[in-house]
Amino acid sequence: IFFTDNFRYFVLFLSNNHTVAQNPDVRLYGCKELCIVIEEALYALTKEPFASQLHGDISPAHKALWEMQVPFFEAMELLCRSIHPEIRIEALESVYRILQTSGQVISSGWSIILPILMSIGLDSTDPQLIPLAFKSLQLIVADYLPNLPIGMVLHSFIFFFFVFSHFKQNSPFCY
Repeated sequence: IFFTDNFRYFVLFLSNNHTVAQNPDVRLYGCKELCIVIEEALYALTKEPFASQLHGDISPAHKALWEMQVPFFEAMELLCRSIHPEIRIEALESVYRILQTSGQVISSGWSIILPILMSIGLDSTDPQLIPLAFKSLQLIVADYLPNLPIGMVLHSFIFFFFVFSHFKQNSPFCY
């Protein structure tokens, strides 16, 4: 609990208008370092054989990492909602990197990843975020669709296709 509380304070510090976070270089450095910690922690889950994870024979350290998926992705969600565009871009790029390297071990994190991508699709005010969200969505459909909870799949992807279909062919959001 101590770790997750301090983790949330750090994320809120980065994503809001704290005095120290006013410096864009400090803010971006903190965001990048936090994203690296999350990416590496989730990547560590891929190192233990997947079969043992399915049977519950995992080490205490790996069990703790499994349980940290939700706080990790909640942190990414807060960063993606930051008022600072560079933080939002870095966080969404990190979500994509996590999907590339560790998507096969995500379980409880899907319930946060999909709403992150939905919120980006709905908030089309930042043109750099739309291609990143769409690229993540393409990766999920191509590689991880069977891993998603069935109830989440139908609702989420119908919504995704509705949101992304509103971008015109000649717009910078078209892919």
